This record gives sequence, C-alpha cells and structure tokens, in this order.
Amino acid sequence: MTKKITVLVMAFILFISLLSIENHNVFASVKDSPTSDYRMHPNKDRISLYRKPKGKKIYTINKIIYEPGNPISIPQAVYVKNFYKNGWARISYKEQYTKKKSPSKTYKGYVKISNLTYNVHDFVSVFVYNTKGGTLKKTPNKKSKNLATVPLGTLVDIDHANNDGVLYGDNNNFPEFLWVRVEYYKNGKKYIGWLSYKDARS
Repeated sequence: MTKKITVLVMAFILFISLLSIENHNVFASVKDSPTSDYRMHPNKDRISLYRKPKGKKIYTINKIIYEPGNPISIPQAVYVKNFYKNGWARISYKEQYTKKKSPSKTYKGYVKISNLTYNVHDFVSVFVYNTKGGTLKKTPNKKSKNLATVPLGTLVDIDHANNDGVLYGDNNNFPEFLWVRVEYYKNGKKYIGWLSYKDARS
C-alpha cells in the first residue's frame, strides 16, 4: 500500500513538473513589445542625422530614393537603437542605392524622434512618443482606469478587432487619431487598451 502511494506521489510530482515546463515555454514564447532595434522611416522628404544630439550634422537621409535606371521609388528605413527622453533617437542607416550604383556605408548618429514614423503604407502599429511614457487606458477616456504605463519608444500593434481600433479626431490628417486600441506585451502578459494621440504616433 505504501509503495503504491509512493508511486502515485511521484507520478503527481512528475505531472506538475511537466506542466510547469510547458507553461514556462508558453510564456517564454510571448515576446515583450519592443522598445528598440526595430525599423522606422523618415516622415519628411529629408531629415538630418547628427553626430550627437544638437551636435554636428553628418548626413541627410532622404525619405525615398530611386534605384538607378528604375523609376520606382524606394522608402528608406533606419534602425532605432535607443530612444532618449530629450527627444532624440540613436539610429543606424544604410542607403540602399547611391548615384554611383553601389551601396553606401552605414551611418550612425542621432535624429529627432519627431522626424520618424513607423508606418509607410498600412496603419498597423504605433510607437510611444511621449517621453514620460504612454498611459494604457481601459476605455478611450482620460478618466478611465489605467492598465499599464508603456515606456517611451515601445512599438505596439493596433487591435483592429474593435471598430478598426481607432477613434479619429476632426481633422483630415490621417492618421491623427484621438485614441487607438493596441496590444501591449510585458513579462509574458498581454494588455489590450487605449493609447491617446498625445502619447503615441504612427
């Protein structure tokens, strides 16, 4: 009888261990919403790249360029390494084509966060623009319950399941929304809530 109980206890412990490993793998597979090392684009025809914030200008990045002999425009992308609360971002950039028909070198420096956008064609994600972070709300109302504080530079996807996930303002400057419903991941936990336009940009 004692032996049977011992076997049952060991089997139960093994089951709990396997369940724990499975749950760990599930949560480990859920990545936190990125705060850096993702691709963005200039939101103006030309933006300036500086050696340091408010420092010497070292390069001009075009919003689009044309491959030699090809009339199709190519949107340019930069890779954000860090966002800073002084309104600057550290980036790296490599122009895809030059007038010499060969790739240019990689440039590293700083650009103003206000000169960057994530979306080029489709409105799929927003990034937190407010240097103090964005407050994720339960409903699109500033008096609504706070669900989480989303740090500066965090990229979050729009949750299109709820009325397209966007409440627009009165202007026609797409996509200047009043509120946007997003999915935010932190420590394996998923939050769905609303960010205000004062906190996030496209």
